[in-house]
Amino acid sequence: MIQRKQTIFLILAFLVIMGCQCMPIAYFFPEGMGVDTEMYNCVLIDPLARLRYTCWPLSLILVLAATVTFIDIFLYKKRPLQAKLCWVIVGLLVVWYPTYYYYANTLAETYKCQLEYSWSACLPALAIIFTLLARNGIIADEKLVRSMDRIR
Repeated sequence: MIQRKQTIFLILAFLVIMGCQCMPIAYFFPEGMGVDTEMYNCVLIDPLARLRYTCWPLSLILVLAATVTFIDIFLYKKRPLQAKLCWVIVGLLVVWYPTYYYYANTLAETYKCQLEYSWSACLPALAIIFTLLARNGIIADEKLVRSMDRIR
């Protein structure tokens, strides 16, 4: 049911996760001579169009989170399961941050570059907020349904 507020929050979380998947999440600037490099969730791209697939686990985590979010949207008839899957989504997005920090700093040390984090690295945190808001709505719906069952 699209008219529920928690469904809207889950759709927003899905869109934010997919937006983070497509945007650069860090920039590397060489300390001496060299070219600037952009870090995406799946690949490092330098201006010479060389691709290095060294940070693919970041992409895997976001793809899993987006998939679970998309599935969670359509489980509106199974509210307890939907609320549990919200915790799975939050857990995946929380795991993304230490992984991101590890890959960004390791690559900066490996290539001896100055690291600059992108604003798009905040998008998973925004998705966490949307998912928690959706979970609160799901729990409120479940309480309402249970209270109606008690009245009958």
